[in-house]
Amino acid sequence: MKISVNHLGFKPKSEKKAVIWGDEEFDSFSVINLTEMGYNEIGPNTKPNTVIFTGKLEKNDYPWGKYAVADFSELKTPGIYLISLNNKYNSVPFQIREDIYGRTIRKPFDYIHAQRCGDHVPFYHGPCHLDDAVFRDTKKYCDTVGGWHDAGDLRKWTAHTMMLGIALNHLKRIGNPDWRVFDPAHGDIPSELKWGNQYFLKAQSESGLVYHDVAGGVEGDNSDNRWTKNVIGDGDDRHINTMYDGVVQWEFVYFESMNALTFSESDPYYSDICKKAALKTYGYALTKDINKCEEISWAVLALKELYSATGDEKILSELESKTKLLLSLQENEFKFGQKNLRGFFYADNSKNDFFRNPRDGGIPLIALAEVFKYLKPAKLKEEVKTAIELYCGSYLIPLMQKSPFGIIPYGIYSKTVEGEVYRKLEGELSYRFFAEVVGKCAFGLNSHLLSNAVGLFLSASILNKDEYKTHAKKQLEWVMGFNPINTCMMTGEGVNNPYPHSRFLGLIIGGVMNGIAGEEDDMPFMDMNNTMDWRTTEYWSPHVAYYIWISSLLNEDCRIDSLPY
Repeated sequence: MKISVNHLGFKPKSEKKAVIWGDEEFDSFSVINLTEMGYNEIGPNTKPNTVIFTGKLEKNDYPWGKYAVADFSELKTPGIYLISLNNKYNSVPFQIREDIYGRTIRKPFDYIHAQRCGDHVPFYHGPCHLDDAVFRDTKKYCDTVGGWHDAGDLRKWTAHTMMLGIALNHLKRIGNPDWRVFDPAHGDIPSELKWGNQYFLKAQSESGLVYHDVAGGVEGDNSDNRWTKNVIGDGDDRHINTMYDGVVQWEFVYFESMNALTFSESDPYYSDICKKAALKTYGYALTKDINKCEEISWAVLALKELYSATGDEKILSELESKTKLLLSLQENEFKFGQKNLRGFFYADNSKNDFFRNPRDGGIPLIALAEVFKYLKPAKLKEEVKTAIELYCGSYLIPLMQKSPFGIIPYGIYSKTVEGEVYRKLEGELSYRFFAEVVGKCAFGLNSHLLSNAVGLFLSASILNKDEYKTHAKKQLEWVMGFNPINTCMMTGEGVNNPYPHSRFLGLIIGGVMNGIAGEEDDMPFMDMNNTMDWRTTEYWSPHVAYYIWISSLLNEDCRIDSLPY
């Protein structure tokens, strides 16, 4: 028998559930108080366990098989517990405490610090890549030292690593922990933001174009994924890829606008540098066509933030225009021969396929929720609220009910690929829990889940539906052990952690892995055998970023301890 529960635990007043499955039949479960658990230091238990709660199991059939759900939400007393089936099978121990989310946030912050490029990080690496980088075509040197390594490698993908800075800005806004371990004078978060941002500012060209990456290789190969001798012009320099990517541009505007606001009082000079950089790339981005859902969503976020930083009414007008463009990609009607799902987004304005994205699956919802309070026209504001309600209530939540764990499947399809499992919905639609595999680079979905979690949480207050916060929490719980593999996918938290695909630095506390993926059969798969399968076990910046963001939100009204104490 297997018992799956969130390895972190629960806040006292939150929903608390475990999922149970296996070959034996049980009708009830118990929650054991671990502090008072019967034990003998030299042998088997000699006294009965202290049972603090008992409940009935709710059994149902799901696409992955038959599962039973144990609901112990009524248990609100702080402590350390485990779930037991007749004292024969036990779950991972977990805690009930008010600061259950805030207590973990420092670990992913330390992960970001360990991923510094160009710096000496004790116990991880010495000064590195001080010769970054040269243009591939001209071999001319351009100083792009700094920033963060992106994943279990040494490359600096601009869009992905910038997510770390975005998350740190949100952490400062929401929780504002006074951490002063690495920089006692200025604080750890401002210091880390400036370290990362030196790379992004250097990656901005004279025209306003922000470069795609440093060391991304040729079409993503590993040719630049290596240490160097730190000597400019010695022949082992890594390369700058200058290709245009709309998401990079708008993400840069969002990030630099956030920085302008974050440092407006503590460092006005630096704040002005960030604001000017945001405006420069904003002007450049306006010269480009935009029709993809992900790019439009980032544009909405960027314009909202840039308007906050500048107060420019022309930017507000552009924000309203881009918001309408995003709304135009949403399907408001029941189509494709069915009457169960609507509110989903199309991938672009051709409307030939649906929006699915392993990194930014929740970004349209985040964009709409973030922009809501900034919109002035009452009609547009009401349209945005309706769009949020449709996406959550008529798309996400019906799909969540397909899994006993309450996760959001990867997406829906009207076209299928031979040799893969697509799970039938009504009419012409089907869905997969995990990304399609045939002909694709399919990896785990932790960012898909965590980004949707952020969107759901932000939507809860707009729609006055606290249950959306519960749905958001379930996406994080999957990452932290509430899954069919019973694995916690953050190094240094929970148990049963896979060894990460981290080929240069090894274990990094606070790193979040790509996560559980599916193969052709759309069944859960995770590399638990140390085969270095990057698809499931590689660290990646977006997972860490979205984890920090959603954990900061879930930690609402709870102080994050300062460091040092």
